[in-house]
Amino acid sequence: MSWIVIDNNEAKRLPVPPVSYQDANIEGVTISPFILKELLCHPPNRKYVEKLARYPVRLGMPPGGVMRRIVSLPRSQIVTFSPFYDLTPQEVQWVLLDPPAQWLKKFVAEVDTYIKTSSKFLNSLQRKVRHDLKSRGYHPKFADFTEALQKLALGPDNLIERWFMQIVSADGLSSVGICPQELYMGAMDNAYLRHHFHTVLWYMLSFQWVWDKQHGIEDNEWIDMTLTLYAAPGDIILTADGTMCRAVPAVNPDGAVRTALAKDLYQTPS
Repeated sequence: MSWIVIDNNEAKRLPVPPVSYQDANIEGVTISPFILKELLCHPPNRKYVEKLARYPVRLGMPPGGVMRRIVSLPRSQIVTFSPFYDLTPQEVQWVLLDPPAQWLKKFVAEVDTYIKTSSKFLNSLQRKVRHDLKSRGYHPKFADFTEALQKLALGPDNLIERWFMQIVSADGLSSVGICPQELYMGAMDNAYLRHHFHTVLWYMLSFQWVWDKQHGIEDNEWIDMTLTLYAAPGDIILTADGTMCRAVPAVNPDGAVRTALAKDLYQTPS
């Protein structure tokens, strides 16, 4: 069974359930907070939201909220942590179909603030990656992501570990509840967090044009990038974004997480 993580445009093209994709039966739909904001704040999207509400739905927590949650958990709970709100089906329906105005206003403000903060973080991270590559004497042209991961994110001076600790500690301004190495290892043993941070590494390296074969990508990719936080092995990211469609198979050469288009989903007999 697979969950499909929807991008905004593909959400509007999603077929009416029940659906299946190739050999994977669809368990339900995952909606990130950024896509949820886009869907709820534009009245023409109402019909798409009503269609989504006919599926089992998981609502993703904002990435910042995820990081704040895991820093206080023991490693065993970090490994099993899921980045979704713990809501009943009835509560999900309430959010999708009848969100109170005050709640919606607060939710939109939180999402907008996170987007602005993340844009600054993304620019800062790009500069750090450029500096890291130069300081290591790299003038890289990696054959693929697997090679880059082995050289940059394994062993001492692990790039992902440094970024991760900067994020969860707010650059050292916030304390973490457990040993930093235990926190990081727990996160990398978590399928959602590992997938997300590996994808962030792919994007950051792509901005530096490090691949033997590469197409250009846009700087404003953060919202698309966050979709990967909500996908674990077996899940499908429903998107038409060209960069995401290159990133996901690069990070998942075994096909554990895939991308698809809504038109690839088809109705099955009820």
